[in-house]
Amino acid sequence: MKTIVTAGKGGTGKSMTLSHLLKRHILGNGFGRVLIVDADPHQSLTRYLGVQPHTNLGERRHKYAQELRTGQGLEKKSRRDFARQLAQEAITPLEGGDLLVMGKNDEPGCQCVVNTLLGNALDAVAEDYDLVVVDNEAGIEPIGRQNWRVDHLLLFSSPKGAELDVAWQILERADDVDRQIGAAYLLLNRTYTGQDLRAIYADLQKKVSSTVVLGRLPYSEQLDREEYPDETWLAALDKAWAYVHQRMQEKVLL
Repeated sequence: MKTIVTAGKGGTGKSMTLSHLLKRHILGNGFGRVLIVDADPHQSLTRYLGVQPHTNLGERRHKYAQELRTGQGLEKKSRRDFARQLAQEAITPLEGGDLLVMGKNDEPGCQCVVNTLLGNALDAVAEDYDLVVVDNEAGIEPIGRQNWRVDHLLLFSSPKGAELDVAWQILERADDVDRQIGAAYLLLNRTYTGQDLRAIYADLQKKVSSTVVLGRLPYSEQLDREEYPDETWLAALDKAWAYVHQRMQEKVLL
């Protein structure tokens, strides 16, 4: 089982970009059983995929709220078995894969409960799949939530300093919590023709020499206006994905 995980500041286009990668290159393209995980309570990836899931993990937890409070009806189930049951109930079949949506916590408090539930659910079902693709919630904190392996981290930013700073902090956070990352790639979105990015590349090599600058996706007025990219943007995405795909094949061969 291999994993691809996204990370980045909000508004950098990670969910939208991932949706096009999934539709153009991953689902139904020889990766075996694929599980897509929408780990963002806003469910942006699910919307960009055009899917209406029948339920999510947050809703499944609410359904079993009484059993979870009292333990009645769960006496013969281990925690792992129950997490597997919730995941299987929440999975929505897609053409070429399955979709598991985390959802929201419907009780007062933080998202910690459903985040923990998602981690337990993935631990229970991930080995059923050949590839697991996780779209994380935006920001720094999500990279430190779970302890499962990240084979390929797709790190999204624009050339703006504030967004790049969040990208660096995500990598630093991963180091702080000893999160295992096989390979990390920086994908710069909303770049302009002729834009000098040498300072960014130099800063990247100085701070995180193990991270590859995967590519640059050009600014697309059509994308901003219609939420659908033009052919130039898609061609740049295809080129960036070709490198990741090659690295994935190399690691399998090794």
